[in-house]
Amino acid sequence: MKSIFASAAIALAISAAALPAWSAQYTYESVEFPGAQTTALYAVNNLRQYVGSKRDEQAIHAAIWNDGKSLQLLDLGALGPIKESWAFSINTHSDIAGQYIDLDGVVHGYVRHADNTVDHIEFPGGNNTAAYGVNDRGTVIGVYADEAGNPHAFERIKGVYKNIDLPNGAITTPLSVNNSNEIVGEFQPTADVTGTGFVLNPDGSFTLHNAPDAPDQSTLFISINNRREVLGAWFDAELNAHNFLRKQAKYKSIALPDSFGAVITSAQTINDFNDIVGYYADDSLLAKGWVAFSKNGGIGK
Repeated sequence: MKSIFASAAIALAISAAALPAWSAQYTYESVEFPGAQTTALYAVNNLRQYVGSKRDEQAIHAAIWNDGKSLQLLDLGALGPIKESWAFSINTHSDIAGQYIDLDGVVHGYVRHADNTVDHIEFPGGNNTAAYGVNDRGTVIGVYADEAGNPHAFERIKGVYKNIDLPNGAITTPLSVNNSNEIVGEFQPTADVTGTGFVLNPDGSFTLHNAPDAPDQSTLFISINNRREVLGAWFDAELNAHNFLRKQAKYKSIALPDSFGAVITSAQTINDFNDIVGYYADDSLLAKGWVAFSKNGGIGK
């Protein structure tokens, strides 16, 4: 799952970096779900609604969201009895994509709509499907496993599923899709490397990207907005990781103010107004969510 699947190097333990000068353009807030042991935020839409998950002391995760008024558990009652849940993406219609684990331990994807109805996301013939992204057109992206347990990438457009594994590689992990159906994620040529960030276009063409100064095969792309700005991370030779924003092929570091005391920081999603959400940990090493709301409409404007 996003930021949890170990296979995709999405265990985003991202080291805090030097605070960039543009950080003064933001107001920051730490987010903790009441009574939770940990809180992580994964996505924010243009209405500044955001979603994520909380974990209790029994290590049980539950999807959460802020509807613009309050932080609350996400109502997934339409799915029936479930054990755990996560919310990974939210569009401007308040459609929320994520995954849940049923009582038998099987992973399933879902899209929950504003009227509390849900679409079950299950790749045909696959198992352990997870939905990582949903755009305003209803396109859903995510991963599934085949009968041998090998992971694969998928796209669902108007109810039709399509495998979107990139060629000549071991693992393709799509993490975000914008309204032009451009998809970003992580491409691993072999399972033992982080790999490269990728941008997959609607016509099937794609490009692979390593961040500047990053070692080869150490970059992943996490989020893309409708302005084609990309959040991602890269890992140095000591396996320290660095968050970045890629804007018009230029890379900027992402970090939290020193007042957060963050020893681990992850930037997860950027919306069209340059608001960013993610999670961090202080010396306790227990995750907390964070939001950064732009004061002036965006970085570099």
